[in-house]
Amino acid sequence: MSMNDRQNRKVSLRRYRAASASIMRVLASACPRVEKASIDEAYLDVTAEVDEITRVGGDALTSAIERGVAESGVVEPPDVLASDVDRRLAVGASVCADVRRAVFEKLGYTVSGGVAHNKMLAKLASARNKPNKQTIVTLRATDEMLASLPMRSIRGLGGKLGERVESLLTTALNVGPGGPGGGGRGSSYEGGFTAATLSKLTHEALTSAGFEPKTVAWLTRVSRGEDAEPVTPNACDGVKSINAFKSFQPLTDRRRVHSWLSALSSELTARLIEDRATQRRTPRSLKLEYRANHFRESDMQSKSLRFPAAATAALERAEKAEKAAATSAAATSADATSVSGGAVDPDAAREKEKEKTAIRAHAETAAAEVAAAAMAAFDKACPGALPCTRIGLAAFDFTPLPREGGGIARFFGKTAAEPGQGQERAGGGGGATTTAPPPAAKPEPKRGLKAFFRPDPVDDGVDAAREDVDDDVDDDVDDDVD
Repeated sequence: MSMNDRQNRKVSLRRYRAASASIMRVLASACPRVEKASIDEAYLDVTAEVDEITRVGGDALTSAIERGVAESGVVEPPDVLASDVDRRLAVGASVCADVRRAVFEKLGYTVSGGVAHNKMLAKLASARNKPNKQTIVTLRATDEMLASLPMRSIRGLGGKLGERVESLLTTALNVGPGGPGGGGRGSSYEGGFTAATLSKLTHEALTSAGFEPKTVAWLTRVSRGEDAEPVTPNACDGVKSINAFKSFQPLTDRRRVHSWLSALSSELTARLIEDRATQRRTPRSLKLEYRANHFRESDMQSKSLRFPAAATAALERAEKAEKAAATSAAATSADATSVSGGAVDPDAAREKEKEKTAIRAHAETAAAEVAAAAMAAFDKACPGALPCTRIGLAAFDFTPLPREGGGIARFFGKTAAEPGQGQERAGGGGGATTTAPPPAAKPEPKRGLKAFFRPDPVDDGVDAAREDVDDDVDDDVDDDVD
């Protein structure tokens, strides 16, 4: 796409979101604890799987260890003979390999993975041997791993916080970026301080520089490669917000911005119709976001609005029209009779086109209502919102809709299980792998399949894996991030 195209058209991530949802279903079927991190990455807590393989022992355990090591790159070879912790990582690596293989066999997508004792290290490891490979990071290899990576490749340090830390390092060490430790590898940030350089900033230096106590504590943990954040299963949940964004060269004419708001409203509405059908929910709030002045020189501004009631009503009508069309199509297929030469029944074709027109009309009505509300809010922000370099809409604050088969009949007896009850649930996203610090010695827990699927207590160690879908998508360039 040429630069001119980028200024006048909007990239659609619809195919990527659909692929992400398919991958997420495979991940969720392989591991019950999956956290979607973005459209193309996720974390898997595989502690239970490792526990079960270890409990079985014997040839199954030996095979898992050998396969996990054989199929993984390493920062430092795991000592599977002397270290129980390293053996667990090797078993986790075999689980990671199985999951990656399942994604490829079922969907044809290659996936990269990282296996470590916490989410941060697993994320960094997953990018180390792309594409279509996986990496193990043992506890002993943490320092070497941090010394080989740019500081700003760490999640949370890519934005303004990273800039502040980099500035402090430049002053404290009296060198420029690319000083002690070089630039590292495995990140889009080239020539910056390595992650290991963080250890040179003392608690006193960070506090004196004005960092909040919580941030100081977090940076200290990061400098040691520590991350206690658990894997939070959300693969089956709908996203917290549905967004549509567009960046462009500075626009000084609000009518040009209005044009983009109309386009974004149409995209947002289409996604809300899909979300309404799959997640059975509707938004109560709408957020307008915009950035004035030149690219990345100012913060995004936002204004929250009540989601237009007329748009909600139109979305409901569109959903009903889609259901009616699906019912009609099924009936037509069941009752179809052959017309001369197998030609399409013209009456059926006209009816189908009529149904499509009705669905489009309701969707366009909803989009127009959303656009009108967004334009009014943007105009109120002018002239301070111009020149505008980025505009976006987000639907959020979702409220549940009645499930299919709901109503008074449910009070008089049990019905079939609703989606998500005793069934595989779908989500969106790619893949990832992690592990938290190894579990401390404790009494032998109860075993068996029930224990296998029971969530571990918060203070239990987590052996997990992180996998990234290869052919990454840059969500922030021209589109939205869920």
